[in-house]
Amino acid sequence: MTESGLGVGIVLGASAGIGAAVTRRLARVATRLHAASRRGTVDAGAEAPRVVVPHQCDVRSHRQVAELFDAVGAPIDFVVNCVGVGFFAPLDDDYSAAWREMTETNLVGLANVLAVAYNVRPDIGTIVTVSSLAAHRVSRTPGNIMYTATKMGARALLDDYRRRIRTEQRPTRIMSVSPGFVAGTDFDANFYRDAPQARVDLFASDGSMTPDHVARFIEYVLMAPPEVEVTDFLVRPTTQIE
Repeated sequence: MTESGLGVGIVLGASAGIGAAVTRRLARVATRLHAASRRGTVDAGAEAPRVVVPHQCDVRSHRQVAELFDAVGAPIDFVVNCVGVGFFAPLDDDYSAAWREMTETNLVGLANVLAVAYNVRPDIGTIVTVSSLAAHRVSRTPGNIMYTATKMGARALLDDYRRRIRTEQRPTRIMSVSPGFVAGTDFDANFYRDAPQARVDLFASDGSMTPDHVARFIEYVLMAPPEVEVTDFLVRPTTQIE
């Protein structure tokens, strides 16, 4: 964060859902915002022509992540990783393609971002990851166990990374925002991709938030004083029981 705002940042997963909402919100307060996604497209509203630079990047590729960071150059004040996928994929049949996609995106993708960020000099100011309540307890949504496992694993990656850079006395803040149910995302649209016969309304009993709700909390933690790290911010609809 700079005296005039958030400075220069990267948003990963910027083309849809939470990532698109984050891009639109941060475009108002960033000096320059590099919006990256597999699609390479971005809808950042009126601020886009002045502030937002679109990039194509698949976080599952270490090479593509490294090329993105090289293209942005230094300094990088913040990185917001909104990339994540989740599918109905229980352990009672062959959902190995979905298991693999979740693992490669949610775990390997995050590992690639952290590995590349580690080698950026000067140090990145803040890294924020969009996590999930599933990182903190087993999801009660049927068929969601592999997603839960990847989010718990991602939390372990972040905890280890934070411990490592603190041991080295590096200043990067490692933050997470862990939302409950959020409607209007690719997760919502694609969850039953491989099992349409199992489809139910995910939010029927618990309600949901919107991507912009989550984006507001991401802006909030980024705006925290530079000596303060919001380690994990759990947010959920007031109607979500657990």
